[in-house]
Amino acid sequence: MAQFPATLKLSARNAGVVNSPITRSDARYRLTVSGTYSQWPQFPDCHGVDAVWVYDVPQQEIDAYRWPPKTILGAPFVEIPNWVGDSTVYSFPPVGFGVNPILELSFRKYLGFRLNGEPLPAMTIDKTFHRYQVVMAGTGEPLRMEILN
Repeated sequence: MAQFPATLKLSARNAGVVNSPITRSDARYRLTVSGTYSQWPQFPDCHGVDAVWVYDVPQQEIDAYRWPPKTILGAPFVEIPNWVGDSTVYSFPPVGFGVNPILELSFRKYLGFRLNGEPLPAMTIDKTFHRYQVVMAGTGEPLRMEILN
């Protein structure tokens, strides 16, 4: 495994791409991504989003229609946790209820960590350490990392 000479840090508050050093095309790299940020800072025990999953949505946000509910009329609607690479666009109320949606939510379009423009694979959720590792081949180019917020 090739080694980068430094730890790179990204902030959800400072939008933009952070580039790694240039990778070697004859090497494989283990990338460790860790951390969380809260979409709901007023709720002290609510992480919100990490590199791969959205979770811990406060019930008050659901009740105030700022987040889709887990069920509508007893049928599952949005199950949390949810992978940030999910391409589903959730509408609330759902299309077909005879009312125009007041909320449309796309995890893939708006949330989470991106490596070279793509979300990390849907790995097992790690609510303790919020840490994920991927192994990838070098390309002779830097790795591009960003957080969509």
